[in-house]
Formats: sequence, structure tokens, C-alpha cells
Amino acid sequence: MKIGINARLLTKPFTGIGQYTRNLLAELARQDKETEYVLVVPEEIPQKLAREFPKNVEIKVLKEKRIPGAGLRKTWWEQITVPEFFMKVGVNLAFFTYPCNPWTQDWYKKGRAAGRGPKTVVTVHDCIPWMNKNYRKGILSKLYHSQTRKAVAKADLILTVSGSSKADIEKVCGVNPAKIEVVYNDASPIYKEEPH
Repeated sequence: MKIGINARLLTKPFTGIGQYTRNLLAELARQDKETEYVLVVPEEIPQKLAREFPKNVEIKVLKEKRIPGAGLRKTWWEQITVPEFFMKVGVNLAFFTYPCNPWTQDWYKKGRAAGRGPKTVVTVHDCIPWMNKNYRKGILSKLYHSQTRKAVAKADLILTVSGSSKADIEKVCGVNPAKIEVVYNDASPIYKEEPH
């Protein structure tokens, strides 16, 4: 099996989603040595970080398209570059570690038609960007968050970090609760060491 993962936040490994991505994917790959994991990032990550992953993990740099505006570059990368790459390399499952799964219905039709294309899994840590209007000040921000909210409902499986977030996702995104799994975050190994 080949799993493609939008690991964009590995470029910011000390953010919350960066830590989630780093720890979850390293542990998954260690526990499941039969699966091939393809992590896509928009720029090189530090070699020290890259060495944390086992041999069944490939880190692929997909550069952002040179277009004006950081938000537009990010959106193009998430919505065009990454999905096209996943289809090209034939991943069986596409995993998005934050709400950035494809917006277009065409992606999901391909994924479900006669077993072609990947199944889609997305992690939604919380619904704050959709519930707090301070996250949607400009027109592009409003459009982006509206589209991500709708796209979450299209995923085959949604992972979230708490029962409270699950209830919010059901309400805000209109998602069938059977598609949402609560998977609690674990602490990094450094926090589990016995004091000396």
C-alpha cells in the first residue's frame, strides 16, 4: 500500500500541527513497515528532521508555483499540485494532516469510481477557523475557509482529537458522525521519560 501525505507543516515542525504531523507519521511508519509513505512538502526540511523517519518514508519536495500572493501559492499547492502528484504516483490513500483536502467533486468521483484513485482522510483538529469570524476577515480568507469546510464533508474519513471537536465538525460541516473518528493526541516520547 502507498499512502500520500500532505506534510506541509513539517516545514514548521514546532507548530501544533507540525508536531502532530512529525510524531504521528514517524510512529505510523515505524509500526507499519510494509506501507510506503510519501510525504510531500513545499520546501526542504532540515536533514535532522528527515532522519527521524524510517526507510519506508520518502520525503518529496513539490515546489510552490510562482504566482503572486502567499495565500494563492499555498492554495494552488494544496488544491492542484498535491492532488495531481498523488494521482500521478498512484497512492491508495491520501492523508491531509489539516483541512486542505481537495475541494473539487472530481477528485472524489475518481477516487470512488471502480476503485480508481485514493481514498481521502483528513484530520480536523478543531473548528475555530469556521466558528470564529476573526479568521475570515478578507474575501480570499472567507472563500478559503468556506471551501475547506465543504471539502471536509467530502472526505472518506475524518480524524479529530476530541469528542468536543467531533460534535463541532458534525454541526459546522454537516458531516455524518459515522465518518468521524476520535483519535486522541499522544505526548511526544520526550515527555514520557523517567526523571533521573
